[in-house]
Amino acid sequence: MRRTGSAALLGNLWIYFRTGFTVYITLPLSALETLIIIWYLPAVTQSWVVQQIFHNNFILFLIFAAIIGAPIAIGFGKFHWIKWAYQSEMDVNVRGNPYNYKLTPGYSKEALGPYYELTLCLLLKLMKGEKLTLEDEKSVTALLTKFQFLNKGGQIGYTDANV
Repeated sequence: MRRTGSAALLGNLWIYFRTGFTVYITLPLSALETLIIIWYLPAVTQSWVVQQIFHNNFILFLIFAAIIGAPIAIGFGKFHWIKWAYQSEMDVNVRGNPYNYKLTPGYSKEALGPYYELTLCLLLKLMKGEKLTLEDEKSVTALLTKFQFLNKGGQIGYTDANV
C-alpha cells in the first residue's frame, strides 16, 4: 500500500535527513577528527621524518592525506562495492520493494500494463479465428493516444505524491 500525506512526507524527510547527516556532516567531521588524532599522536609529532616533510604544518598534512587517502579510499570502496555490497544491496531492495512484483504507478500501470494485456487478448482472439470488434479498436486507439502523449514528453499517472 502506498503511503500518502504526512506519512509519506515524514518518510521522505527521514531519508533526506539520514542521507544529509551521514554523507555531508558525519563523514567529513569524522575524517577530520581522525586526521587530527593522527597528527597529535606522539609518534607522529615527535617523528623527525614527519617534521622534515610537513614542517609542523597541519594544513600540509591535510592536503597530503587528501591526495593519498582519497584514491586509496576510492579503491577500497570500489572493491567493497563490486565484491559484496552491490549484490547485498540488490538482494535487500528486491525483497523490500513491492514494485518488483507489481506495476509501478505512472506509465507502467497506465500504459504498458494495459498494452501488454490488450496485445495478448487480441492475439488470443486472432489465434481462435475470431474477428476484432469495434470495442477492440477503441481500446487500441485509447492506448495509442496515451503512448503518443508519452512520446511527446507528457506524464501519465503523475502526482506530486510520486516524488
